[in-house]
Amino acid sequence: MASDSDRLRVLRFDDGWPQSFWDANYVRSAVAAAWADADGDGDLDLAVVEPGDAVKLFSYVSGDGYLDESWRSDGPSNATSVAWGDHNDDGHPDLAAGGPWEPVTVYQNVDGSLVPVWTASEADDTRQVAWADADGDGWLDLAVAGRGTPLRLYRGDGTGFVESWHSAATEEAEAIDWGDLDGDGDADLAVATWGQPGRVYGNDGGQLTPVWSTADPHQATSVQWFDVDGDGDLDLSFGRWDEPSQLYLNDAGALAPGPLTFADETEMIAWTTLTGADVCR
Repeated sequence: MASDSDRLRVLRFDDGWPQSFWDANYVRSAVAAAWADADGDGDLDLAVVEPGDAVKLFSYVSGDGYLDESWRSDGPSNATSVAWGDHNDDGHPDLAAGGPWEPVTVYQNVDGSLVPVWTASEADDTRQVAWADADGDGWLDLAVAGRGTPLRLYRGDGTGFVESWHSAATEEAEAIDWGDLDGDGDADLAVATWGQPGRVYGNDGGQLTPVWSTADPHQATSVQWFDVDGDGDLDLSFGRWDEPSQLYLNDAGALAPGPLTFADETEMIAWTTLTGADVCR
């Protein structure tokens, strides 16, 4: 997915090269998108947020090879982050959306249509939302990160959410990602911060405690766990603005700077497997 001042685009890789596959001329300033098979037809659909406009869902039209808008939220939204997760374990992905100075909302998926079922009581400067079963009870929980606010964890029970934890410190968080740092089976939370050290919060039954931080503050805009070196431990990478991005290698739960950096500024970093471990930034 790519967006510029002209339109939202989906690019498809053909023989290793990106080719324009679909675009939406009327979506001018999308800032986040997420794929899931929302309608259960076997094809991926695309949730898109464009601040000041509705949250939108574009469904893939099988056979025709394009995406068509199939749903939009009631009224405009400031959402800048969306994430799919099956909060009620019914086999259908549900959507969480959050953005600056408005409450995070969870939309439940009812036969491909999204219905708001929960709204947070706080209206923080939210930058990212992320799902994980943090307390191991079988229901997805929702982490929310933002600027000038504590990190928050909302415990899910399949019907709604209750705030079960928040960080003691105010964070200038830009991005978060769940991953098991120490191999104990609990999802730990990595946080990319602006002007603060990046952090990892260790998870003990849904209660999060700071267990690691970068040596210095950075202007980080993205973070992701990935087993880069194939040793079975999740490694951690930060994308940073106006300074080199950094990979930290994980050795049995201990993170140390690795050999990979990028000299130019990076707004987003993501790992996937093309041949071995490859990075897209």
